[in-house]
Amino acid sequence: MAVFYYSTLNIHKMNTFIENRKSMYHATKGVCEDNITLITANAGVASTYNRFMVLLKEMDDLSRDQAMNRTGVTVDKQFARNKLNLGIDKSAGYIVSHFTSVHNFTIANSVDKALSTVQGMSDQTVIGHGQLVVNILAGNQPVLAPFGVDAPYIDSYNVTLTNYITIVATPTIARNFKKALTRLQLDKSKEISRFLRKELDKAMTGFKDDHLDFYLTYKNARRIVQNGIRHHTFGTIAGVVKDGESHLVLDGALVEVTGTTTHIVTNESGLFTISTVPPGTYTLKVSIGGYAIKIIENVIVTAHQTMSLEVLMVASV
Repeated sequence: MAVFYYSTLNIHKMNTFIENRKSMYHATKGVCEDNITLITANAGVASTYNRFMVLLKEMDDLSRDQAMNRTGVTVDKQFARNKLNLGIDKSAGYIVSHFTSVHNFTIANSVDKALSTVQGMSDQTVIGHGQLVVNILAGNQPVLAPFGVDAPYIDSYNVTLTNYITIVATPTIARNFKKALTRLQLDKSKEISRFLRKELDKAMTGFKDDHLDFYLTYKNARRIVQNGIRHHTFGTIAGVVKDGESHLVLDGALVEVTGTTTHIVTNESGLFTISTVPPGTYTLKVSIGGYAIKIIENVIVTAHQTMSLEVLMVASV
């Protein structure tokens, strides 16, 4: 039965299913807005359409909550990682310099890692390496004092490390909450689809006689749900979001198509893909904690084509 089908969809398929139907809902809304004078002239149709708009707003709100949800912390993960990487590199440099000069190569070699190596470490590995560095700093502070390693320096480093440890522990909670939001969107999608079939579609049949063009355009917009992402008039916007200075990828960046309800969050590789975009010229807004908002104008979408972008973010001052 249908309920079983929905419950066994994985999250990726759920999101595809939902985005497919959202595209249809907004196409339907667009057709109705273009003919709003006809709709408002009939009190019964207008009332039914207004209820559809309420349901659609509820779904859009859920979608935005899902896109923005990183539990208030994980949106800054890449920013915090960059800060930790640089802190490790700086502190390790002091340690290597001093202990090499006194021929203690055991300690020097234990933290002698290139910045690129540190950047490539997994979360748990970089945390372990960061803890090794702070232990050496704390245990050898007097001999490292000429480098500016004092109690406030070590405290500041510890704050950076602890902040990253906290962020790394957060995503499981975030993912669970996002899954719950996805299921809420799925339920809302089913409610809207049922409402369209049982109520708005029926109300629109009144336009068959006197306004056939409008009625057929409405029916065509509703038919997108069957064609789904295979609809042949769409294009795609895809890209990668990076730190403009280090060129490290940024996960958790929010990419919005301005003037629409379309938005998506970059994955762990900094990548995003916005499918089923009608041909046209768009403006994108990209935002992430710790960076200035980026506006990208004149993004041209062509049917059957993918517009590829590299978005370089500038750190906030």
